[in-house]
Amino acid sequence: MSRHQLRALNPDRYEVVVGWDRPLSTHFLIVRDLTIDDQVGDPVVVWLGAARRAFLPEVKRRASHYAVWPDGLTAALEDDRFERADPNRKLDWRTDPPTETP
Repeated sequence: MSRHQLRALNPDRYEVVVGWDRPLSTHFLIVRDLTIDDQVGDPVVVWLGAARRAFLPEVKRRASHYAVWPDGLTAALEDDRFERADPNRKLDWRTDPPTETP
C-alpha cells in the first residue's frame, strides 16, 4: 500500500493521507482531525476507499477540501496503481520536492 501525506490547508487541525491499496484495488483518502483524541471520539473525518472502491477523481476532489493537491501527485498515484513504482512507497508531499518517509 502506498502512502502520500499532503500539506493540509489547516495543518494544526488535519492530517491528510492518500494512496493506493493494492489488496483492495482502490485509491484511498484518510483525513484525521488532530484536535480529537481517539480515546474520546473518532478522529477520522473522511475515509474513502474502505467500504467501497474510491476512484482518483473523487479522492482528489474530496482531498482538495482539506489539503493542497500538488503537481505530480496524480501521476504518482497512477504509478502506484499500475505498479510502476515501489508498491509500499511513502512520500511526504508537504515538502518540495516530496521526500521519502520511513
